[in-house]
Amino acid sequence: MTIVDEIRENFASQFSHGLRTIKTADEKSWTIRESNYYGVAIMNINNLEINEQFSNVRLFSSEFQINGGERINLLILSSELNHLRNEFAIICAQFLEPGENKENRILLQTEPFEWWKKWRDLLGNSIKHKKVYDVIGELYCALFLLESKEKNLIWQGPSMNSHDIETETISLDVKTTLIKYAETVTISGQFQLQSNKTLYIYMCKLEESSKGNSIDDLLELIVTAGGRRSDYEEKISQLGYRHGSRDRKIKYRKLEGKRYLVDTAFPAITPSSFVSGKIPDNITKIEYTIDLVGIPNEIW
Repeated sequence: MTIVDEIRENFASQFSHGLRTIKTADEKSWTIRESNYYGVAIMNINNLEINEQFSNVRLFSSEFQINGGERINLLILSSELNHLRNEFAIICAQFLEPGENKENRILLQTEPFEWWKKWRDLLGNSIKHKKVYDVIGELYCALFLLESKEKNLIWQGPSMNSHDIETETISLDVKTTLIKYAETVTISGQFQLQSNKTLYIYMCKLEESSKGNSIDDLLELIVTAGGRRSDYEEKISQLGYRHGSRDRKIKYRKLEGKRYLVDTAFPAITPSSFVSGKIPDNITKIEYTIDLVGIPNEIW
């Protein structure tokens, strides 16, 4: 069993709160599960304080009580998104890797913030991360749909679903840009333009402006329009923008909103685009760019 396999097995079977020793690790380490997160931990031998978050991953220090009542100080790498535990296990295994001459472990235990800065790019590439303006674009769309009386609206937030917003009758992919004259969208995945419901692409052009709305502003507007605060608050926090964060105060004004119906006339690559009627074997991801010029649309 590899360390990744053991971490995945622990994540799947460790239901009670507490620590479980990772037997395949080169250095003393544990998987950990609490009511609001799961992850891995190593000894914080210098009792350093750190509390950093990027996307859905958090690195923080905390005391923990082990058998017999002894309290130990730990450095914990955690996530709140249980459905991504297999992907997160790979990052955790790298976190636990001591490195040549234990250089990685020494850096982590003496300069955890330097380690964190070094790893943010990797984390950003490994776990889906939405920038502030991406979140604001999706919240503008959710607000529009609520005000349009769409029923059973679900904003997916941090979930790795094919579509950003679902209602009773439609699915939406939201494409947000800060480029004023942008007329292209990138499709990431072979299932993004497939749905059993009516499917739309919502294009949202924003600019940073004191006259616009922030995440906090839009949350209040959404609640007023009938959205449930706790649902949105939880997902915004899972995206890395916790209550009180400075990023939640940044304001963006909506310059333009267009929506495109994804029907049989819309240019898309789907399984039916191939002779066999399915994506060829060994192709795991399809990404392409669509020029929207000349495609029928509506203003929203």
